[in-house]
Amino acid sequence: MERRLGLPGAMLGILLCAFVMVLLGSSLAYGAPKDGEVRIHVMPYNNTDAIIVECDGKFGVVDSGEDSLSPDGADERYPLRGGITVGQGIESQVISYMEMLGITEDNLEFYIGTHPHSDHIGSAADVIRKFHPKTVYTPLYSDSFISEETRLWDNRFVYDRLIEAVESYDGKLVQYLDPDWAEVPELGTDGDEGGRRKRWQRRRRAQW
Repeated sequence: MERRLGLPGAMLGILLCAFVMVLLGSSLAYGAPKDGEVRIHVMPYNNTDAIIVECDGKFGVVDSGEDSLSPDGADERYPLRGGITVGQGIESQVISYMEMLGITEDNLEFYIGTHPHSDHIGSAADVIRKFHPKTVYTPLYSDSFISEETRLWDNRFVYDRLIEAVESYDGKLVQYLDPDWAEVPELGTDGDEGGRRKRWQRRRRAQW
């Protein structure tokens, strides 16, 4: 089901985004942050947002907003359910802004996906594949965690895409909080499928 805004709501959203972008543009005009200075870039859109943290030439992202993809029901793992957002992706705007800030694979330290709803991590896969953050933090998700079936939406779809994006470049994935956890040695070689699987399982067990 596609959510639509009426004209007043749409105009308000456009004006708000324009105002925020003017403010962000003004801050960028003052040049690079001073040593130790932290800048937080907030990009609010309709029912979604993306946040970028900048300090000493390093960057981090906290959520990145809606994506343009959505389940069509063809894959039984991802049913087409009511309430799934369609046609409101902002991944191109977020990526363009990140590029304007000078974000690259070398200086994106982390991506935090707060929880698997598309308005928060829908575009995570696009951002992660583009910029290869050194560490990706997101909580473990399973449809079994959701007690109200009407809130399953496309949670699994966006979560699986995030995980696959991290795996595509062998990134580090952190999903648990356990101060007593200790990293186990890597097993197998790069050419050993069993070794790769063990390393992937180890990454999935990595701690906050």
